[in-house]
Amino acid sequence: MNGKNRTITLGDKDFAIVKRIQIRLNLMGVGPITADGDFGLKTLQAVKAFQSSHPDKNGNQLIVDGKVGPLTWASLFEVPISQHIRSEEHTSEL
Repeated sequence: MNGKNRTITLGDKDFAIVKRIQIRLNLMGVGPITADGDFGLKTLQAVKAFQSSHPDKNGNQLIVDGKVGPLTWASLFEVPISQHIRSEEHTSEL
């Protein structure tokens, strides 16, 4: 169950991967969305919200396209949540 080497997008019904993404988006504070394994409009909106407010693992702004490709996947799952929180705190101080 690994989606980091593919692009997950609107309409995707790979239940296990989409549900994992939805759960993580909720943990990252861009929900609430139902973790039902269906990449629908609410999941798309949550992905875009995440992308607009979180950097990739190199600190660069993610492209806000609503797709969970390799960079968004890495930011969601490979960057510790605590690092995202520190990034948000730094941004709010600017």
